[in-house]
Amino acid sequence: MPANHTPNYQLSQWERADKVLMEDFNADNAKTDAAIKAVDVRVDGKADRSALEALTQTVSRKAEQSALNSLSSQVAQRGNCRIWTTTYTGSGQFGQDHPTTITFPKMPAIVFILSPNNYQLTLAPGQTYGYVQGGNTLPLTISWSGNTVSWYHHMYSSPQMNDTNTTYRVVAFMTA
Repeated sequence: MPANHTPNYQLSQWERADKVLMEDFNADNAKTDAAIKAVDVRVDGKADRSALEALTQTVSRKAEQSALNSLSSQVAQRGNCRIWTTTYTGSGQFGQDHPTTITFPKMPAIVFILSPNNYQLTLAPGQTYGYVQGGNTLPLTISWSGNTVSWYHHMYSSPQMNDTNTTYRVVAFMTA
């Protein structure tokens, strides 16, 4: 059970000593789904609810509250966003000396990374730690430098989203 919650949506904020429960993740996922659904996504100037709905059905990971606030604010100000996608293949390496790294064409508002074995990771600019849903509950260390994000797990490649020869899908929301 989390020791703390975010101020706006009451999303779980765990301390190292907290027990992480599936029910907490599910409640956060429902809140995140509702918040994202409320944002009108546009692709090439046309409303595209189906892209957002497909993404929210695929990605059931809680986002950091600051990431949701940033995304909502940026989309509301501009009236649209661009969705950028890519894939990468895992090397099997992990740890501080072997981080997983992605460089974006410009700074994303929020990023979702999906593995074929149902692990999911959500990243947002400024985020310094996080957890992979469906994986080990030990935290990832995350760092941002310009349009590049890097992260690592100190013990395993799976929660680092870097298993050998595994293809990971990346979906990033960029401001238009």
